[in-house]
Amino acid sequence: MTGEQIKELVKLTAGNYPNTQGKDLTETSKLWKEVFANTPYELFKKSLLRTFDKAKFWPSVADLKEAIDLVSEERDRETFTARVKARNCPNCNGIGAVSIIQDGEERWGKCLCAAGEAEYKGLPAASVVQYPFKSDGKLAASGEEVEALDF
Repeated sequence: MTGEQIKELVKLTAGNYPNTQGKDLTETSKLWKEVFANTPYELFKKSLLRTFDKAKFWPSVADLKEAIDLVSEERDRETFTARVKARNCPNCNGIGAVSIIQDGEERWGKCLCAAGEAEYKGLPAASVVQYPFKSDGKLAASGEEVEALDF
């Protein structure tokens, strides 16, 4: 973010906390520039606005970092939304990505259907042997037993 963008966001924050209006917020701007300089503007602004819903006082750096992590996590999850429907795919139901539980963690691989090939070029195929899938035969999203999947 640029210094001007940070000043704009500090002013926006001051507008939400009336007890800080009219005070010198130069040190806050310097701190945010030091800590959040590499954070994309839109991500930071969305995260900052999210803190306004809960924080009764000016958000700390820790509050802002937590909000940034939450917003980033939400964006990461949006990666797996269905964009191309392969309606008859028994593995992924048209999402294009297959999820399994491995050692208690959710793992993803691209399905071999049209949606997987079209949407998840960077994701390893679920059927590739070298990819560390040790399937327990359960889909992470639903927990249902699946025998048709070849991991």
